[in-house]
Amino acid sequence: MEKNPSDKARVYYKIADEYKKKGQFGQARNYYRKTLNAKPSFGRAYLQIANMVAQSANNCGNTAFEKRAVYWLAADYAAKAGRVDPSISSNANETAAAYRGRAPQRSDIFQSDMQGKTINIGCWIGESVRVPNL
Repeated sequence: MEKNPSDKARVYYKIADEYKKKGQFGQARNYYRKTLNAKPSFGRAYLQIANMVAQSANNCGNTAFEKRAVYWLAADYAAKAGRVDPSISSNANETAAAYRGRAPQRSDIFQSDMQGKTINIGCWIGESVRVPNL
């Protein structure tokens, strides 16, 4: 019922936080996305999505490589948070770098022969990530 986009975004964000606390990440992401539709510069919503994706890494993949590849997606969300909201860019960039550090490294990519391939991430995430080329 809110008309002001900032107020609407705050309401959606609070609802999303409640779902996140309950471990209902899919529902939480839906409300974080509603937050972003109301106010695209609400970078904290992207950071929350990144955090949930990273928390789910061990549950969303069949192999160790796929599970660690989830961190690339988390890093992408964190980096986007910094791009849309300069006030949190330092924290967002540090978070993105930390997630990239947990993702498969060059040697892992080479040994698994996965360079340039797309990995579909299952569970509640339902997105895909492209493995970097060496």
